Amino acid sequence: MQISFYLFDETIKTLSEAKKHSDLNGYKEIKLLNTVHLNNDKISLYIRYLPSKPTKWVSMCKKYFDIEKIIENQGIAGVLLFEIEYKDINRVFALCFGHSQCILNTDKIDHFFGVKTALNLIDHEKIREINSRRIDTNVMQQKKQLSIHDTIEKFELEENIDWLFSATGTTKDIYHKTIAKSVGGKNSLRVSCEDELLSIQKKAKEILRVFIEEKQYKQIAPYIDALEEVKKQTLKKTLNDLLNNSVKNNNASFLTTAYPEFFDTNPVSFTIKYKYNSKNYPYITITSIQDFISSLTKDVNISKIKIIGNDEEGNPVTLAYSLLDYLIAEIEYKGNKYVYSWKKWFCIKTDYRKELISKIKKNIKDFTTTFNFPIYKKYLNDQRVLTYNEGKYNEEVFNNHSDYLLLDKKLIDYSKSQKIEIADALSKNNEYICIKRMKDSATMSHLFMQGIVSATLLRNDEKFKETVKELKTNKWKLNDIAIPNPYFVFTIPSSKNGDIIDNLFFFSQITLDKTIKEISYLGYNIGICKIECE
Repeated sequence: MQISFYLFDETIKTLSEAKKHSDLNGYKEIKLLNTVHLNNDKISLYIRYLPSKPTKWVSMCKKYFDIEKIIENQGIAGVLLFEIEYKDINRVFALCFGHSQCILNTDKIDHFFGVKTALNLIDHEKIREINSRRIDTNVMQQKKQLSIHDTIEKFELEENIDWLFSATGTTKDIYHKTIAKSVGGKNSLRVSCEDELLSIQKKAKEILRVFIEEKQYKQIAPYIDALEEVKKQTLKKTLNDLLNNSVKNNNASFLTTAYPEFFDTNPVSFTIKYKYNSKNYPYITITSIQDFISSLTKDVNISKIKIIGNDEEGNPVTLAYSLLDYLIAEIEYKGNKYVYSWKKWFCIKTDYRKELISKIKKNIKDFTTTFNFPIYKKYLNDQRVLTYNEGKYNEEVFNNHSDYLLLDKKLIDYSKSQKIEIADALSKNNEYICIKRMKDSATMSHLFMQGIVSATLLRNDEKFKETVKELKTNKWKLNDIAIPNPYFVFTIPSSKNGDIIDNLFFFSQITLDKTIKEISYLGYNIGICKIECE
């Protein structure tokens, strides 16, 4: 039978502590039999009888067949809690039956136990299925299955961009007898087990060893070690308050939405509800959420907002999830960067950030001193209010300048619906300058995408090449042979002190790393430049 192993985190070392953090209301503890040779202090079974209900097929047929009594199903939910010791390390497992996992306090369950252990156990040339989440302004969740197990490369995951959170596959030969021939892992580890408790406990001990000692998961999901789940309640409350404020005012460095799970039926609309108020939307986005909140007359606690997916006729096809299940956010607090995902807070470890930043700096040239652009200032708008204006800044700096060609808003027409901006400016030395103020991760993603699109067209599209050549020739009368290999320079006005790469939002650093790979693959160079903000 298939059993899901849940592991309490390292703060829970005994059965009594595990019980305190499990909602056992309505569950009855079952005494051990005298003949069972188990340690009574280290294992407990709790069960709960579920309400009886008629078997559906009997209800369907009773009008037409002589069925005197409706057969009823008596369900039983159960949870088995037991301690396992390995090398003086004591941990508590929970085995849940009949959907009893809902009694576990998810704050006290090791979130990455299942996927880490699965990736340690699975032969990396025999992976069958993965679930991943691509962190971007438009989050992509993917469930990929192979008809025949194969290597991780077949799933075409982007390093650091695609966060794998579930894996299934065939285990290495050495684990076939001690654990199972195949396993799957997410927040729990799914294993086929015999109907024998002693063998299950033996498996649990080996599973704990693999979880603690083996490190093969780093080859596929190194980011797991970068995420340290926030456990401190006071810090979580502070972060939740910041998230609540960010959702209402859209002032987080990164804020977006993603489905909480892979829905069996894809919703065609969504209903957002709060108490007696509700509105329908075609998608769940930060914009639709803020529109709903703004329609309410009183202040709202976002954790109480519910979201339901509907079919074409408006019938529910998903559970009523909390808004918090849909949110992904990045928030900076007291010098640390925190990520909210899977309804949990994670602190991005400093070592991981340093490694990522070092990798980026090795592959990018800093043009800050070379260009020495003037301060990015504010201008009076039509309402006589001082605001940043990229267009006016670009015109002041680049227009009629002997070394630069202003390209801002000069678009190449490909069709009525597709117009491409080459860059904001082009230098005499063949540097394509793309400018966006560092407001949030979405803006930075737009900036980096502009560079990727222009670099791709410069490499592959004749119309783009000819347009650029004509613009350069008209400005400088240059011979193409004398022009150096292009640089795509991401120029970022920011009021933050220090190096621009160090100060980028975490998800923007990840996106920049990916952008460097894509533009380098096309044979071009990448640069970065900071402009001081007024």
